[in-house]
Amino acid sequence: LSRSYLAASAGPRVGVFRTSDASRVLDERLDVGEVRDLALLDAPPKLAVAGREPEIRLLSLDGAQPEQTIPVQRGAHSLAWSSDGPSLLVAGEGGLSVWRDRAFLPEHFANAVRRCGMLRVDGGGALLLDGDAHRLASFDMGTLPVAASYKVSAQESWAVHVDAARDTVVVGATNGTLYTLQGDRVSAHPLHADGVTALAGDESYLASASDDRTLAIWRLPDMTLQWRSRSHDFLINQIGLVAGQLWSSSADGTLKSWRWPALEEDQSLDLRALTGVKDLQLHAFWVDSSLSRALVGTWNARLIALDRRDGKWVAKSLPIASLGAYHVLELPSLHLVVVEGVQPTRLYAYDLDTKTLYEVPDLGNAYSALTSDGSDNGVLLAGLGVLASYRFERSGGGWRAHIAARARSELGTMSAADFDPLHHRLWAANSYGNLLAIDAAAFPREPSFTVALPAVNGP
Repeated sequence: LSRSYLAASAGPRVGVFRTSDASRVLDERLDVGEVRDLALLDAPPKLAVAGREPEIRLLSLDGAQPEQTIPVQRGAHSLAWSSDGPSLLVAGEGGLSVWRDRAFLPEHFANAVRRCGMLRVDGGGALLLDGDAHRLASFDMGTLPVAASYKVSAQESWAVHVDAARDTVVVGATNGTLYTLQGDRVSAHPLHADGVTALAGDESYLASASDDRTLAIWRLPDMTLQWRSRSHDFLINQIGLVAGQLWSSSADGTLKSWRWPALEEDQSLDLRALTGVKDLQLHAFWVDSSLSRALVGTWNARLIALDRRDGKWVAKSLPIASLGAYHVLELPSLHLVVVEGVQPTRLYAYDLDTKTLYEVPDLGNAYSALTSDGSDNGVLLAGLGVLASYRFERSGGGWRAHIAARARSELGTMSAADFDPLHHRLWAANSYGNLLAIDAAAFPREPSFTVALPAVNGP
């Protein structure tokens, strides 16, 4: 069972059905003997089949590729697709191995267990049941290179901000402390009474937001506190600098703008009143430079598209599958806003010209961070043991995405990230309190597949 498909077998016969409408996608009798295991991949849609013969069959569920046979020495008992998309893990009498790009990789665990049982894989690694010992064996998977790693905190971090001109990275942790990394030196700047949720700044000042309901302004480069204010009635979830103003969103349902850097309130938009949703809680947002349009993410399974007409804001609700719209990022040259949803992870792209929302494949990964990749048409998504690249282009009247991913489970969850355009490097904070530097040369660039994006709803 995957998100999009259900596969079942009886003897050598295999059937696949769409979960959305129960329609049959595949009904085929395979000459593999009795089927031992099935593994479904949603994007691109594939089914891997292990039988009694010393081989694996790969079947394309959309007809894009011909059936493929993969010889497996001593056969396969269990199969699972990796979080990077095209890698297939194979467990059998020959051990645990990884197949990718039409070949088995050197990464191999010959004596993984005495007798292979069920295999499960996600961004945290692989779990393989030893049928004789009745124990689970765990394995770290993937080879995403990390240029440097710094221990900045004992706590998880929710925000990362790169000050490229000063070679400084600022991290906001769940203990309310800001940490700065300059060179190899880590400095702590405690202030907030609860977790730091977001950071934003320019060449002179840095702003921090917190679950303690306050905003703070720090003078750079010495990180001297200039102003601090209780700015919302509930959690402050995101901030950003737009057209010389600081904007903030909150679980109290308001989107506010502040004079920068004086932290004096300029305007407050009550989206609960605009939408009629009494318990509306805001998170991610994008506001255009003319201050006449906005796209706001909520914790109410919807996006709110705002337009300013004749001096008044008009709101339109766009339902999404995720409970929370956690990050949004504009690609200005494309007039496209990328949306990262969580609980569960779902990805979307909002066309600013046509006001159409498109669904983007997420490869089944648990993403936490969204940032630029330094190009005009792409973004990076980081999460549980995975870094993925998405590049977008117009196609006819819609959009296509070119998707690639690299996995490394031992990195844990990369919970926050920011791109350094000067040094072409991604800085990502993980769940272990480490700040990781990943150079652009290590980014997943060669697309695993290209897909046309389906429209969720029109203008």
